[in-house]
Amino acid sequence: MATLKQAGEFITTELRERVDELVSAVEDEAQDFSEIVRRADAVGELVDAIGETYGDLEQTLMRALQRGSGSGPEDDDAQQEQDAGRQQQAGPDGAAEDVTKEELLERAREMNVSGRSSMSKEELAQAIEAEESLTKEELLERAREAGIEGRSSMTKEELREALREGGA
Repeated sequence: MATLKQAGEFITTELRERVDELVSAVEDEAQDFSEIVRRADAVGELVDAIGETYGDLEQTLMRALQRGSGSGPEDDDAQQEQDAGRQQQAGPDGAAEDVTKEELLERAREMNVSGRSSMSKEELAQAIEAEESLTKEELLERAREAGIEGRSSMTKEELREALREGGA
């Protein structure tokens, strides 16, 4: 398993290579703008992935430190509030609460969930929750596959919207 230092060195090398490629494309006298855009997107996507990775790592380490220091119930309350926010449409067993099947179908339609018309209310709630839990990196990958330009500078919500508009 790689150490944090080794991972940091690898990430730094990858980022430098992509930035160097971007600089080279910008300095090229042919000025192929689509190549510059492609390389800038590659840099942005890597930067987003690095930020998300280190953010996740920080959260994991902080939770471990809080548990190790005998953190009190207030930390558990904060985590429960976050979990409750994620379960507005689905209960603890994945079953939808206080939301009609029609509302879930509409939300699934907005999110372009495939097979939604044949899903039960519980399946719709689970599919919606799965779509909402996608990371920015996963959304960026979908946007890359869909050929969405400017994706590296988009927020998660902008990526979701661009993917919806693109039918991806």
